[in-house]
Amino acid sequence: LEDFALRDLARDARLDEMEFALPVAPGRGGPLTPARLGEAFAAHAVSPDVRAYAGRAASLGFAALSGHLRGFVDLIFRRAGRYYVVDYKSNRLGSHASDYLPERLAAEMRRHDYTLQYHLYVVALHRLLSLRLPDYSPERHLGGVYYLFVRGMSPATGAEAGVHYDHPPSSLVEALSALLDGAPEAARGEGGR
Repeated sequence: LEDFALRDLARDARLDEMEFALPVAPGRGGPLTPARLGEAFAAHAVSPDVRAYAGRAASLGFAALSGHLRGFVDLIFRRAGRYYVVDYKSNRLGSHASDYLPERLAAEMRRHDYTLQYHLYVVALHRLLSLRLPDYSPERHLGGVYYLFVRGMSPATGAEAGVHYDHPPSSLVEALSALLDGAPEAARGEGGR
């Protein structure tokens, strides 16, 4: 987003602390399991960091899940017809800007499962937009995710330090949404919402 600052957002172009509840239905594919989650990431992730996360997702220690996932997205904003997710993090990775460079942020994202967190946020946004925008298309309307590690951000470094960005592919967003619906073939992309 080149020359862009959050302070420039008009009030009607932002939604702070968006609450969501994602139903997790045990459809024909069964309840949500770490193995099925890992399969979806492995089949649809494009970025190397997210592809690497597939193995971690598959080994998460939660029991088979059905019910609801509830959460809050720090900020959703709209710019040039696209919608973005923002999450603020106060993690302390060190005292220097170099402690907040992309490779360190990627490791922190995996270590705390923020990668899974932001994909769930994007699924929540995807579902909201599909209900609100008559011409909704994930390719056209989803702009990506910014994780802002505020301790590492500085005007001197710009987006070089403290900013983690990803733009999940629509196939992964749709596969995760279908997986939450309990679709049997969600990991391979033969279901969707």
